[in-house]
Amino acid sequence: MKGTVFAIIYVILGILIILAPSIISGRGYDEVNTLSSFLTADYIVRIISFIVGILIIVFAVRVFQKK
Repeated sequence: MKGTVFAIIYVILGILIILAPSIISGRGYDEVNTLSSFLTADYIVRIISFIVGILIIVFAVRVFQKK
């Protein structure tokens, strides 16, 4: 039971990390309203947050499968 709760919490945390750039900026990925240098930074931050979120979800699934 304890492992299930932690797995659910980690999955929710991973989803929040994936969506964090959109939540913080209040908009999706938009090339029209972003300056060129900020466009690159925005893209990099979104990719990194996606990778970290997926890693957290994978970690949660692995821990859940071990129990």
